[in-house]
Amino acid sequence: MKEVVADTNVLVSALLTAPPSPPRIFLTKVVDGELRLVLSPRLLLEIVSVFSRPKLRLLIPESKISDLVTLLHQSARIVKPAFSIKACRDPKDDVVLESAIAGKVSAIITGDEDLLALNPFRGTLPILTPAEFLSSLKSR
Repeated sequence: MKEVVADTNVLVSALLTAPPSPPRIFLTKVVDGELRLVLSPRLLLEIVSVFSRPKLRLLIPESKISDLVTLLHQSARIVKPAFSIKACRDPKDDVVLESAIAGKVSAIITGDEDLLALNPFRGTLPILTPAEFLSSLKSR
């Protein structure tokens, strides 16, 4: 099973868009057990914090947010980065890189241009949009 780090924006998009949007298809693969998310405690805290914002609570039903948080707690592999990374032009995105390196994942999935600009990170770690990632799965 492929293990990946998904940036918070992918999870938000997955809950805001209808199938067959790439973020929704990606999340379905996670729910179905075809993919496993890897998170650090800091990244999990960021996800919960973002979904707690009043604007998102108006757009996304509480039950969907609750189901996602439960899924993350039950099925994600939690890693503890051994060191900090300072590589992204937006420093708050470094937590995504730290989680990916600590988890030795096969890819980072994001819609964030600050992270996508680093593709491939350290020359080997793919940083892909949900559409690019799904396309890469089909080509194998």
